[in-house]
Amino acid sequence: MRRWLTGPGERFGHLPQQAVEQGRRRKGVGAVRDIGALCGVGVGGRGHEVHALHSFSTVRSGGEDQYVCKSPPDLTSYSYPRSPTVHRPLTAEAEVAAELADVRPGLADRYPAELPGARAAVLTRLWRALVHEPLPWVTAHESTGDGLTLRLSDGRRLRGPRADPYAIAAYVTEVRLDGTAYGDPARLMTDLGVAHGTGFVAELGHSVASLALSRA
Repeated sequence: MRRWLTGPGERFGHLPQQAVEQGRRRKGVGAVRDIGALCGVGVGGRGHEVHALHSFSTVRSGGEDQYVCKSPPDLTSYSYPRSPTVHRPLTAEAEVAAELADVRPGLADRYPAELPGARAAVLTRLWRALVHEPLPWVTAHESTGDGLTLRLSDGRRLRGPRADPYAIAAYVTEVRLDGTAYGDPARLMTDLGVAHGTGFVAELGHSVASLALSRA
């Protein structure tokens, strides 16, 4: 006997037919016509629920039906929890730059200028080790023109210049891992994802930062 009022055509759908027919002669039904406004029901929208409180004896005797309004449950939209903000740790290069800004502002411009050369120097030594050291995750060496390609155990390829074991110049400015260029040795080792490489990555980063600082 309950129905949400969504429009004029359904306004009396929940009442007994006999009550509707007899109610046309009573002011009780006249009051029902105003229930939409009383309960805040709009055409085509959700409003309050109307309950008819009557008995068949009341209907037969022509008595007045009682109508009450009940508000529908509050359907509050669910708010999904937000993921916590992830704060990435500063790199060794950024940490040194922040410290210099506080204690040695005069080096604030010279230190960043020395970072590319410091990265190349550390990357040259790293590339030499990757080529000449027996690493379990390097499965093959392939000469390609003027460069060298290392085939990794996971199927990726790491390509760089020919490695001279006696060269002292910083001649390796970048290597390519599956086509992506890397000039930062710490970033390269991070993306290689080798076992027990976390500590080595930190050491590479500090080596670049300290070398750039010594040259600044």
